[in-house]
Amino acid sequence: MNRHQMAAALIAAWIPLAWAHSPMSGSTPADGARLSEPPAELTLRFARPARVVRVELVGADGKAQALEIPSRDKVKELALPVSVPGSGNYEVRWRALGADGHAMSGTFHFSVQAP
Repeated sequence: MNRHQMAAALIAAWIPLAWAHSPMSGSTPADGARLSEPPAELTLRFARPARVVRVELVGADGKAQALEIPSRDKVKELALPVSVPGSGNYEVRWRALGADGHAMSGTFHFSVQAP
């Protein structure tokens, strides 16, 4: 097998793996959002269906609050009720499984600057 055939075979093997992952495509609040009041819910959106297994809200005090995930079904969007105590900087940590079973994780941040 020459170099070109080897490269083509590697690319062909990689493409299905890339499509099987489900990266996060957005959130509400958006990453870096500055809010004037605490949100009542968090929404995570994925490019392709994913099974969300964990979501945590981390406050300025560094304490993590695990949010209850209502279903372990694969979803493209997941809205979770949340109790944000007030002003401060927050981090949302999430973990999900793509269609291929690979674990994915990420974070997004927002701040609340209540009057």
